Amino acid sequence: MVNYKRHILKTVTYRIIGTIQTVGISYYISGNLYLSGGLGVIELISKPFIYFFHERIWYVFSNYGVTKNNNKNKIICRKYFGLQDKLGQEKQN
Repeated sequence: MVNYKRHILKTVTYRIIGTIQTVGISYYISGNLYLSGGLGVIELISKPFIYFFHERIWYVFSNYGVTKNNNKNKIICRKYFGLQDKLGQEKQN
């Protein structure tokens, strides 16, 4: 089973790399350290949430690249997102 901690750690490390890149590129373009730092802070705050939910949605709705049968994990995640009832039955829309 993939633990949320894995997704959170991936989110943090990805954001560190992404923020450094954003600050560097914006400083190169603008030459203004305050502007590039401000953009880095905005990105640092907003993008982890976007990435985390993107990762979770992929995990729940896509089997792309998954070679092992992982039905138990998928049922648990579908319950988390409210797509199945407690008995594992698909909810009717």
